[in-house]
Amino acid sequence: MKVVFRSAAVVVAISMTLAGGLALAQAGGNDPVVLKVNGEPVHASEINLAMGGVQNDARQSGRQADQEQAMQMAAQQVIDAKLLAQEARRQGIAPDTARVDQSMAALEKQAGGADKLASMLAQGGFTVEGYKKMMTEMSLVNQFIEKKVMSGITVTDEEAKKFYDENPTYFQRPEEVHARHIIVRVPQDATPEQKAEAKKKIEAIQKRAAAGEDFARLAQETSEGPSAKDGGDLGFFSKDRMVPEFADVAFALKPGEVSGVVETRFGYHVIKNEETRPAGKVPFEEVKDRIVESLKKQKMAGEVDTILEKLRADAKIEQVGGQGATPPVSK
Repeated sequence: MKVVFRSAAVVVAISMTLAGGLALAQAGGNDPVVLKVNGEPVHASEINLAMGGVQNDARQSGRQADQEQAMQMAAQQVIDAKLLAQEARRQGIAPDTARVDQSMAALEKQAGGADKLASMLAQGGFTVEGYKKMMTEMSLVNQFIEKKVMSGITVTDEEAKKFYDENPTYFQRPEEVHARHIIVRVPQDATPEQKAEAKKKIEAIQKRAAAGEDFARLAQETSEGPSAKDGGDLGFFSKDRMVPEFADVAFALKPGEVSGVVETRFGYHVIKNEETRPAGKVPFEEVKDRIVESLKKQKMAGEVDTILEKLRADAKIEQVGGQGATPPVSK
């Protein structure tokens, strides 16, 4: 079966993360060599780990990846990572060993200690040393891309504006409100007396706010929510991001207006509308930096694909012992 692997697969290959490392596929403690890339061995554990990422991506996208295709994609990702790491060494690039050490230390802490980490990695066929070696190789690939690919990529303002103009649907936003609020919390199991006490407290606060007292200072003083430190500031939000009881009131207020007491499942609120922003196209200046970063990543992926095409053309990929993944044929 021939599978065409796009640039997204490459990006996945070079971003195997610590979180993925704790969700290793079972390999029964045996870790045979299943492939060789220019003579360098690829172990079953490496394919298993990449398969976990492929299957997780498929689930998040609402797709189902069959076992054969997932194995094929995982093998290609590992092969591509090996080829890029080999090229990095040829060009004198070194891995970021300090970051690898930090990552391993964080993984050990997350696992609950060195012994638990070793046990968890063993479930996927890894030793701690083997896993660290793989992480070092991933760091090598990242350093290669950063120093040899990203360093030469630029995106002009004209390119960003062209993308903005040609893709207007990407930059539409609904009506939004910038609001502050003050909350007095009411526990789910509150007694009628507790609810009455909380309502009495919020009513007193609402009177102060309606009388013109500085809302931000009042929120800092009285609100029981995490936004209290910011003066109750919730920033801009669309209507669907808040519970209906809160959103209906916030969007009905005019800028500068303060609400009455609003009850939600979280407790009692007083809301102030700071600004209403109508639905429409987001101004270019607000999204320019995001567009530039996105276009840089697109260019990076294209450059990496071009490099891989050359590396694949000259690569010797061998299946070992008839086990594991069939070598991909996307040369």
